[in-house]
Order: sequence, then C-alpha cells, then structure tokens
Amino acid sequence: MSYPVIFIRGMKSNYILPEDEHLIKEIYPDARIVDIPEAGHWLHAEQPRKFMKAVMLCC
Repeated sequence: MSYPVIFIRGMKSNYILPEDEHLIKEIYPDARIVDIPEAGHWLHAEQPRKFMKAVMLCC
C-alpha cells in the first residue's frame, strides 16, 4: 500500500540527512521532502510562513 507522505526539514537541522533520503523513499515511495532554508529543528517557530506553505502543499 502506498500513500503520500511529506517530510519537512529545516536545512540547519541534521535530523534528515541527504543520505537518509534513499531509506525514506524505500519505506515511503510517494514521500516528498520539502526543505526550509534558514531553519533548524524548530522550523515551525523559526520560519512559520514557509512551514505553513510546506504543510499546505500536502493537502
């Protein structure tokens, strides 16, 4: 079963690294990774408008 998944990552965070993308796609084939520049792990607080825009992409 496949379904859309969105990963939103702050580019200053090391939670999702480039080398993780392969595994993410293996587990979630329809996954999208959205990058938010100038944000770390607290991207919703650091870049709230960009975060909300990324969230709205998934709907």
